[in-house]
Amino acid sequence: MKKLFILTFFAVAGIIQAQTTTTNILLKHDNKPIDFTKINAVTVQEAVALVLKQMELWTLQLELDIEKKF
Repeated sequence: MKKLFILTFFAVAGIIQAQTTTTNILLKHDNKPIDFTKINAVTVQEAVALVLKQMELWTLQLELDIEKKF
């Protein structure tokens, strides 16, 4: 009897949850669309250089943090 009650409870809870409308804030899109007609090789090269520089800084900081721990 107890198992039946638990199964019924979860079934009803699942139905209620499926009927409620919620908004997922992770799906919110605030970025402006990219105009791909204005992108050229120079733009891509600059973006890649910025990303590589940032990753190099993060890697260096991580290495320094690891050295501090030992």
